[in-house]
Amino acid sequence: MNIKFLNLASLFFIFIVNSTKAQNLMDTASWTLGSGSVTGYYVNGSSSENWRVLGEDHLGRETILWEARNDVDNNADGGWNASSTSIDNTKTYRFAVWIKKTNSHDGKTYFGCLRTNGILSLNNTVNNNPYFWTGDLPELDRWYLLIGYVHHKDYSASGGWGLATGAIYDGLTGLQVQNLTVTDFKFSSTATSVSHRAYLYYDVNINDRQYFMNPRLEEVNGQEPTILELLEINQESTLTFNYDASGNQIARYYCAFGTNCMRSTINKEVEEEKLVNNNIDILEEEPVFLGKLSINPNPTKGVFNIYLGERNELTSEIYIYDLNGRVISSYSNKKTTTVQMDITDNPSGVYIVHVHFENGEFISKRIIKD
Repeated sequence: MNIKFLNLASLFFIFIVNSTKAQNLMDTASWTLGSGSVTGYYVNGSSSENWRVLGEDHLGRETILWEARNDVDNNADGGWNASSTSIDNTKTYRFAVWIKKTNSHDGKTYFGCLRTNGILSLNNTVNNNPYFWTGDLPELDRWYLLIGYVHHKDYSASGGWGLATGAIYDGLTGLQVQNLTVTDFKFSSTATSVSHRAYLYYDVNINDRQYFMNPRLEEVNGQEPTILELLEINQESTLTFNYDASGNQIARYYCAFGTNCMRSTINKEVEEEKLVNNNIDILEEEPVFLGKLSINPNPTKGVFNIYLGERNELTSEIYIYDLNGRVISSYSNKKTTTVQMDITDNPSGVYIVHVHFENGEFISKRIIKD
C-alpha cells in the first residue's frame, strides 16, 4: 500500500494501531477512584498516601492516575508493589511506567522490580534490592517514560546480546534523557516470577505530589510496542502546525525544550518527491525565507556533508531520523559552515535531515543511503 505523508510531522506520527498487540502483563482495571491498595497493586506507604485520581496523560487525555500524596514522615510516601507475575527465565522482559513529580524535588523517585526468586546484576551477582533507576526526574510537572529490562538468564552484556537497554524518555519531546543512567538486570536460572514496583520515598514536603500511569511488563519477543509507540508522539513533539480553512499547512511552531515558541511560515509551493524504494511519498518542508540546505553526496554510502552557509551562526541542532521517527544521529555544535554526518552503520534507505535554528526556523530534507 502506498502511504502518503503530507508533512514531516506526519512522518513521525507513526502510532501503534492496536496497542494490545503485545501482552502487557500489568492490568490496571482495578484502578478505580479512591485510596489504598487495589487488586494487583499493594501500597508503598500508608493508604492515605496512595490515591487514584482523574488527571491528564502526556497528551492531555483524561485518565486515572496513581497519586503519591506524601505525609511529613521521612519514609515510604506512595507508589506500589505489584503482584508477582510468572515469567520464563530464558526470555527478556521490559518494564515501563510513566511518572510525573510536581511542586518540589524533595524525596526520591524509585523504579524497579522485586527479586521474588532470582534477580542478578549483569555481573551475575545476586541483587536483593534491584532498581532500574532512582533519583530526581529532570523537570517538575512533566511526564517521563521510564524503561527497564530484566534480561534472560544467559544474557551477557559483553557477549553480543546488548541491544535492549533501559532509558528514560521525555514525554514532551520524545527524546531520551541523556544524563540519567538506567541499570539492567538478568534472571537467575531459578527465577519463575517477578514483580513491578514504582515509588516515591523520603519526601517530607506535604505540598508535593508524584503521579504514575500506564505500568507495563511484557516479554521482549518482537511483538511488544516500540518505544516510539509507547510514547505515542514523534521525537519532535514540540513542533505544532497551523492550517488554513482549506486544510493547507500555513504555519509551524517550534518550542525549544517546551518553551519560547517561535512561528515559521512555510513554503506552500514545496515539491513532492516520490521515494520509490520505500513506496512512500514524503513532502519536504522548507521556509520561504531560508536558503536551500545543501547535502552532498546524496545518495550517500554513509558519510555526507551538510552545508549551512550563512545560516551557520543561527544553527541550533541537527537531527537525522529514520522513517520510524527514531533519532539515529544528532549534532549541536554551533557556528560552523559545514557539518559532516555519518550513517554508515545504519541500513540502506531513506532518512530525514532536520535542522533547527535558534530563532525557531527549520529546514528538513531527505537523504538516501545506498
